[in-house]
Amino acid sequence: MIRPGLCSVTFRSLPVEEVVRHAASAGLEGIEWAGDAHVPPGDLDAATHARTVTEEAGLAVTSYGSYLTFVGSDEEVHAAGGAVIAAARALGAPRIRVWATRTGSAETSAEDRAVTVGRIRELADRVAAHGLELGLEFHGGTLTDEIGSTLRLLDEVGRANVLTYWRPHQDMPVEPALDTPRRAPPRTSTIHVFSWWPGHERLPLAERSDLWEPAFAVLAANGADRDAMLEFVPGDDPALAAPRGGHPAHPDHRRRGARAMRTRLAMPEGLQDRMFSPAQRERLAEITGIDVSRTVPDLAAAPGEELAEVEVLVTGWGSPAVDAAALARMPRLRAIVHTAGTVRSVVTDAVWDRGDIVVTSATEANAVPVAEYALAQILLAGKRTLAQQARYRRERTVGTATAADPGIGNHGGVVGLIGASRIGTLVAEHLRRFDLEVLITDPFASAERIAELGARKAEPEELYARSDVVSLHAPDVPSTQGMVTREPLGLMREGTTFLNTARPALVDIDALRDEVLSGRLSAVLDVHDDLADDDPLWEAELARLTPHIAGSQGNESHRMGEAALEELRRLSAGEPPRYPVDGSRRDSMA
Repeated sequence: MIRPGLCSVTFRSLPVEEVVRHAASAGLEGIEWAGDAHVPPGDLDAATHARTVTEEAGLAVTSYGSYLTFVGSDEEVHAAGGAVIAAARALGAPRIRVWATRTGSAETSAEDRAVTVGRIRELADRVAAHGLELGLEFHGGTLTDEIGSTLRLLDEVGRANVLTYWRPHQDMPVEPALDTPRRAPPRTSTIHVFSWWPGHERLPLAERSDLWEPAFAVLAANGADRDAMLEFVPGDDPALAAPRGGHPAHPDHRRRGARAMRTRLAMPEGLQDRMFSPAQRERLAEITGIDVSRTVPDLAAAPGEELAEVEVLVTGWGSPAVDAAALARMPRLRAIVHTAGTVRSVVTDAVWDRGDIVVTSATEANAVPVAEYALAQILLAGKRTLAQQARYRRERTVGTATAADPGIGNHGGVVGLIGASRIGTLVAEHLRRFDLEVLITDPFASAERIAELGARKAEPEELYARSDVVSLHAPDVPSTQGMVTREPLGLMREGTTFLNTARPALVDIDALRDEVLSGRLSAVLDVHDDLADDDPLWEAELARLTPHIAGSQGNESHRMGEAALEELRRLSAGEPPRYPVDGSRRDSMA
């Protein structure tokens, strides 16, 4: 969500109370207090006063706008940093804006740049101790004067609590200005919103709607929380901070711009009836204004004049790929709303390279039935149902030997989850209700995050060796393909169960087959696309094979349709998407 606010420097001549009053009356939600106006560094009384007045008006202190430049001796910079930190803490500001020197990136020597990197890093560590972050002012005459140097600087500093601000540079035309937010959305914390054109001539924001509307669409695309701070209005007139002044992040502004989007269902004929119930199809027509009985199964065959107007594509299973050729015919495309999980078959690199297209998926909705299926199979596996069913069919007697086996049952058993993915996370949350110990292995999930799920982070070797059931929930990417080999399967104890609802490519099927046919392990496989018709697993007593039914089936597909409707509603209202797909992570996503 993008939160609209005000930089206090916009009205530097007004007292704190007046700045707050104007921000509140304009319907803005927060204030960045200026270090060169209302809250000087080290002035704790001024900081405390500004915080009190801001919070009493129901507004947030979004940041402290310092003018720390890292210029001077090490002692001077350290002391200046201390004064800034003290003011920010007294303000209750979660973020401190700083300037990466006063020399442009092209004029700064490698040696001086290295000094600045070290000083930013040192301050970042100091503020991190107080739970704060730094925001680098995106400004001419600094090391963040252009996007390439900015991204390089962030990499050189290498601190997660250091992000960048963004603003359009003076006299920069629309397209070059838009290129900067397209390249840095995940690393942008704050936007300074103003319209100067040409030179220092201040205009109402509406005068540059051709810049700000697409800029906010780009910045909203990855769904991160950000602050958009109004700065520099014509004549320093407080009245221009009001909604009619056109703050692009203001809810009133977004509602005024709501309209039916030029949308097409780019999917096989009839798929819309599967994904949307009759009532949902009515809502789809209301939101988009389209004929929901018609689809575009082949973009290459669609009339050029039709595609030239398309702003939103709704896609799903079997939809055509949106490649460079298709994009060239859809210059106005700004969103792809996918009604299924993975977007890999539909969204090509050409979409990500363009940088201004919002992509959403229904992965979260599809994760629900998969997690439910996995939970059911885990609990059944705890009862050793496959082995007990096989014995029962052979002997035709109930027997009591297995009932007395302390290794059977779901009280005190151990479940191992491979992957803290969306589905893995949901499964862990379901398992909290049962008397089971849950282990999770995932190189990208911290022990703290896993503990929040009621589980414990474990190394793969421990997980395989201790678990009664091992359930696979990792994505199918190059680094995970073939990850379940003969060695980890060999660590599993006799009588335990391996469950795969992820993808077949992750598992060495020959190794798993040997374990199952030997009678040592049971297997529940919902994904097994490459099994030959005569594969022994089809008839194996200790294997349960289901035809990829864990994912959305029948009426469960309507949950994904509902997710797509919500994304379309948000797009129409100018709101950020609920479940955007982050293209920068596409190599690690399923």
